[in-house]
Amino acid sequence: MPLNDVNDAVHESLVRVARRTLVVVAIVALALLLWRIRVALLLGFIGVLFAVLFRGEATLVKRYTRIPVGWALLLVAAVSIGVVVTFFWFAGPAINEQFSELLKTLPTSIDRIRETISHYSVGQYLLSYLQPPKPGAGTSGLHLFSGVTGIASTIYGVLTDLLLVLVSAIYFAVNPQMYTRGILLLIPKSKSLRVSEVIDESGRVLGYWLIGQVLVMVFVGVMVTLGLSLIGIPLALVLGVISGLLEFIPIFGPVAAAVPGILIAMTGGWVQALYAALVYLIVQEIEANILVPLIQRVTVEVPPALVVLALVAFGSLFGFLGILIATPMTALLILWVKRLYVEDALGKGPPVIGPG
Repeated sequence: MPLNDVNDAVHESLVRVARRTLVVVAIVALALLLWRIRVALLLGFIGVLFAVLFRGEATLVKRYTRIPVGWALLLVAAVSIGVVVTFFWFAGPAINEQFSELLKTLPTSIDRIRETISHYSVGQYLLSYLQPPKPGAGTSGLHLFSGVTGIASTIYGVLTDLLLVLVSAIYFAVNPQMYTRGILLLIPKSKSLRVSEVIDESGRVLGYWLIGQVLVMVFVGVMVTLGLSLIGIPLALVLGVISGLLEFIPIFGPVAAAVPGILIAMTGGWVQALYAALVYLIVQEIEANILVPLIQRVTVEVPPALVVLALVAFGSLFGFLGILIATPMTALLILWVKRLYVEDALGKGPPVIGPG
């Protein structure tokens, strides 16, 4: 083999190795960059969720009023802000008062439970593994919100993130086509039409899911408030608000929301606590067996096992923000895999599942 040919072959091999090395380095650098800005990306995705919700509502307003979509968005934003402000204007003082009372009452309920189960051998065994309360813990509101500096910092961070989400949501909602075109520029021309269709379908799925989720949250909050009020549980309003908000987090949220209600009911005895648990159980049964199936008719059905895994995975990687976006992100991933991989790459249709 001539020496020149050997040199050319070696040169080509080195060039291929260099190119592959550069590609690997670029992928690693991009992954590190995305990880460093993960909070901004998560907030951006939440902004997209709000934008989809605003855009969907504006589309409905435009359909029935024939006004331009820009004015419809302005009307939707004004009405949404008005509803929130009105709610907190009238219910805010009561919620604030009941929340403060909740922080004072929970330690008493926990101490009562601790004292009750300490009379049993199993309870003593369980309590031996729990950290004993520090002196004065019963009157400190569980130290959940101690420290004025920490509270101020937390509130400032939440307000800043909320402002970023709302601003990005408005920009996304006003002109979503511009951002869609930007994404399609990165897609091969032969696939751009199909990807555009999937993006449009993703917007519809997210819109229906969000509207359904808001309806479920309102339903759960109202029903828990009414149910706890009927059986005489104090602080029913704030417990209902907590239940409605935590309903956004599937599976774990409703369980976490029921804990303070049952603990508060414990101050009236075990029978009262049982009634409170029944209220939460009945509301969740209605939500799971009636409302959720209706919502899943127009959205992507996410298997419960995947929901649990997604919550754990996203929560471990991204914290509380990851928990918030776990379910909608999983729904989108299922949709994309179904459309772009199962149907397009594999050429398979949706599976037909027989009875049983």
